[in-house]
Amino acid sequence: MINRLLSKSRVAEVAAVTMQLIDVYKKGDWSTDDHLIGIYTILEQQFTELKRAIRHTTAEFNLEDADELRDDKTYAVYHLAQGLLHYPEPKVKAAAQAVNLVLNKYGFGNEGNTFPKEFSHTASLMNDLETPSLIYNIKALPGMPVLVHELEKAQQAFEHAHEAYQKEIAKEGSRNNAVQIKKQVLNTINKKLLVYLRAMVQVNESRYAGLVGTVAQFIEVNNKSVKQRCAEKA
Repeated sequence: MINRLLSKSRVAEVAAVTMQLIDVYKKGDWSTDDHLIGIYTILEQQFTELKRAIRHTTAEFNLEDADELRDDKTYAVYHLAQGLLHYPEPKVKAAAQAVNLVLNKYGFGNEGNTFPKEFSHTASLMNDLETPSLIYNIKALPGMPVLVHELEKAQQAFEHAHEAYQKEIAKEGSRNNAVQIKKQVLNTINKKLLVYLRAMVQVNESRYAGLVGTVAQFIEVNNKSVKQRCAEKA
């Protein structure tokens, strides 16, 4: 008995099971079964699309993480500069006032802006902070040189993440996203492959029993993990 691959399986889980199903199929000789070949041809095409979509999704997650880190470092610079306006030492207070004049030109944070606009916004800020007069004032502020350096590194990391994301977007074009493709893969596995294997193992058990058993095992391991995860959330 082969159970259906649970629809609550995550994209990565469906991809992992699909890869296992393809691998075990390729280990056998099914050259005389045109119908099975046709099913697996579709499944392999969908698996390729799913992998591409997962790379796209990963690039997007990485970009969001880089954006969040860059925002955190920007906030840290703003907060420290604001706090040092009240520093008792006149030299530090004057330096804080000079730095705040520049920071206030850009506003506090980048909420609501597109990624390219946020990058341009922070790049302009960094250029201003690197002028000789600002560098002098930044060095006079306790802790500020470190925060500005961290902001610069976060900006560079964001730039790299954005470039990687744009490359994936260019590759994907108008392709479906990972969740949509996962549904297609589930449909092929549950409504085509498993239905066919259940029938064929009845017709020719000696020929199909090994494949059916292995496929059933892969799906069972995945389903058990999915059920356990769902139970923990309940």
